[in-house]
Amino acid sequence: MRARKFVIVGAALVALAGCSSTSTSSSGNGAVPIAATPQAPDPIEASVAASKRAEAAGDVDSYVAAIKAIDPKLVKDQVSAVDMGKGICQEAAQGKTDAQVATDVALNFSVDQAAALKVVTATKTALCPGKR
Repeated sequence: MRARKFVIVGAALVALAGCSSTSTSSSGNGAVPIAATPQAPDPIEASVAASKRAEAAGDVDSYVAAIKAIDPKLVKDQVSAVDMGKGICQEAAQGKTDAQVATDVALNFSVDQAAALKVVTATKTALCPGKR
């Protein structure tokens, strides 16, 4: 009975060893192992995670104060202001220029282009790591 358990466990280990992260190419005379390449991190997910870290670090209060100083109507409450900031960080992570993001801010929040550009700059400084 004990030997039977070892055989079953051994067979399971052999089967699992065949489920590795490398694959083989069977072209040509022999199999050539091909290593799995790691995926690059998604910039949007990285931006959202960084925004959450910034919130936890206490940068939110300074961010909200900066936005409120630019235009008080942009800060209905802290949650909506941070949501706006996260959206700005996501657009920046997608590769949009400050001017492009500012145009979106101006249209979405009814502020002039100069104020929108200040909002983008303040947001990137406080909430968007790597985009400062």
